[in-house]
Amino acid sequence: SNDDSFEWFGGTVNAKYLVAYSGWDDDFDTDNGFSGNVQYGLVVRNPRLADTSQSNGFESDNCADGAEVSPFTTATFSNITFVGPKAYDGFQNTSDYINGGEYYPNNGSALGKFQAAMQIRRSSHLACFNSIAYGFPIGLIIDGEKGNTVQYAKEGKLKLSNIFFAGMDAIGTDKNKQYEDTPYEEGKKYSFSHEYFINQKGNKTFENSADLLLKDARNVGAGYLPQAGSPVLNAAAWDDAALSSFEKVDYVGAFGSDDQWLDGWTNFDPNNTDY
Repeated sequence: SNDDSFEWFGGTVNAKYLVAYSGWDDDFDTDNGFSGNVQYGLVVRNPRLADTSQSNGFESDNCADGAEVSPFTTATFSNITFVGPKAYDGFQNTSDYINGGEYYPNNGSALGKFQAAMQIRRSSHLACFNSIAYGFPIGLIIDGEKGNTVQYAKEGKLKLSNIFFAGMDAIGTDKNKQYEDTPYEEGKKYSFSHEYFINQKGNKTFENSADLLLKDARNVGAGYLPQAGSPVLNAAAWDDAALSSFEKVDYVGAFGSDDQWLDGWTNFDPNNTDY
């Protein structure tokens, strides 16, 4: 794709077992009142591919101008694993490094930089639970430049709970293309996004991605499957009403220690496969 891997423009469709691999711009993009449920998703970034608009795992809007109009984007995600570009040795968030590598498609898209695991903006009411993101420059951006997303976060209409961040340069920042975790008001230590994240139920941060104890069981290119002793095992929580229709598992992220739902239908080396 020369844009987003999955994008929902409104509607109520539900989805399971999604893989976003080596995408260009954002991986899961929700817009225009999308209100479906999505469970089990794996995102694996190619460190050489990022969009000029700044590439994110989640990018969530209510609508393009941030208008507070119904139906609001109220999609609910659970058991997502985001593997960012910093999972790869030598990664640099620069134009010299992010050059498209061997995959540059010459399709009119422009290269740029990586940004956040989650950018939520423009009055979105997104909810995400029981998920992992590691190896991004930024963990979370609650972007208030358009719309009223910050206020909705304060009111609990945006929900991010039981999410594990690891190996981020910044846990949060508050604006698009802002990479420094600066205090959002006098007397505060961090950005609003950082403060919000660490104060939500069950959220945890780890300094190093290796602390998650994830292994690469399918030559995906980075760890995704929890090993014995991983903190993501037996860590799920299902007490929020938004999760009533979800399948209940005991782990955070897209996989338990013996999950094999990638088998039989996924290919992580398509350019070298003889079809």
